[in-house]
Order: sequence, then structure tokens, then C-alpha cells
Amino acid sequence: MKISLIQKDLEGLELVEPLWYCLRDHHTRISPTFSESIANNNFQRRSKQIKEKARTGNINICLVLDEETEDYVGYCISSINESLEGEIDSIYIIDAYRKQGLGSLLMKNALEWFQSHNIEDISISVMYGNESAFLFYEKYGFYLRTYNLKNKK
Repeated sequence: MKISLIQKDLEGLELVEPLWYCLRDHHTRISPTFSESIANNNFQRRSKQIKEKARTGNINICLVLDEETEDYVGYCISSINESLEGEIDSIYIIDAYRKQGLGSLLMKNALEWFQSHNIEDISISVMYGNESAFLFYEKYGFYLRTYNLKNKK
């Protein structure tokens, strides 16, 4: 398997769409409370949020390309807001490519991008039901700080 990391600016956002839907479906399956509302999310709404972040801050899109199949198999979107706070907005590797270090490549890429912009205050939101991701993020210095509860409509 030959893998490449492909850096994109906001113009590459449309390449993320099929992978984003895979992530949405993953969250739909594992959410004990909000699976219906998660399933109703769409990429147009999410891309609008990302574009707004880019308008007022900075966006980094990194895709994982399997050069043999020419398929994108993962991505990470990172942002810096106007207050100079960083966020890993979204990260995903399709199931068949997990446990091969690709998530680590994406995290290291994002953290290097933040470092190149002198950003030290960085956050990641993890969907309830996806607590198994905590151990992955802890390897990069991210720890649970607060719980954010939301009413179910």
C-alpha cells in the first residue's frame, strides 16, 4: 500500500464529502441518544460551517490518498479561529485502513500546522458514544476536560 498525504485549502473541501458521510454514519451507529438527529446532518450544512470558519480564520484540509486505488481513504480538517484557538474539526479514516498509522499521520500533520501558526490552545470534540477515541487523542496530549450536555429535541 502506497499512501500520500494531500494538503488542500478550502477548495479541496468537496473531496471530503464522501468521507464525511462515512463519519456521519459511524456516529449515527454509535450514538446512544442522538442517532436520528446525526443521521439528518448533511454535508452542505457542515461545509457552510467550515467555510464560515475559513472566512474569519484559517482552515487546513489534509486527505489520505491510497495511490494504488487512487481513492481518498481519510481526512482531517483543522481550523484556527479569530481568537487564535485551534480545533481539530473532523478526522476520519475508513474502516479498512484503520490500525495502520494513518490517523497518526493526520494528527501529526494537523499539530505541525498549528505549530507553524504558533497555536497552542487546541481542542477536539468527541461525540458521545465514541469514547474509544479518547486513547488515540491522549497520545497527542488531549484529555477530557468538560462534558457538554445538549437537550434532545
